Amino acid sequence: MKKLRLRFVDDVDSRLKPEMRELGCWLRAWYDFPNPLEIRFVGRPVLVDHDGTRCALRWWQSQRGRETVTAEIAVGSFARNLREGGPEVAYPTVVAAVGRVVKYYYQAIRNAPQRKDFADRWGDKMIDAYVNGTRPPAPWTGARHARLAR
Repeated sequence: MKKLRLRFVDDVDSRLKPEMRELGCWLRAWYDFPNPLEIRFVGRPVLVDHDGTRCALRWWQSQRGRETVTAEIAVGSFARNLREGGPEVAYPTVVAAVGRVVKYYYQAIRNAPQRKDFADRWGDKMIDAYVNGTRPPAPWTGARHARLAR
């Protein structure tokens, strides 16, 4: 099942969109998404979470099981990161956030505890695999994933 949807909200830098679309294709090629996952790239430098906390990434899931997991990533600082740090900083910053979203997604659909440290490490492995064209990490420890078993 390929229930991954990417959306661009507000004024997202046009240089980011093609790379994120390519990343979406790569994710769909390697992973299944049994519950829908919608990732929104929001053209603001920060988001405000439901409790009022300022953040760069937020996500939520309905309590009704097979409902969509939705994540938002603030990408309003992409142009500044590109200008000041170059493409080797700007693009990986967003790709790493997507990796963390995907790990949080797999934790959520399995009702596993939300572990930021696991999501950070898994996201780092995912970005390395994407950049280097190698096999990405399994969605969870011990997973037998058809595409990953090649």
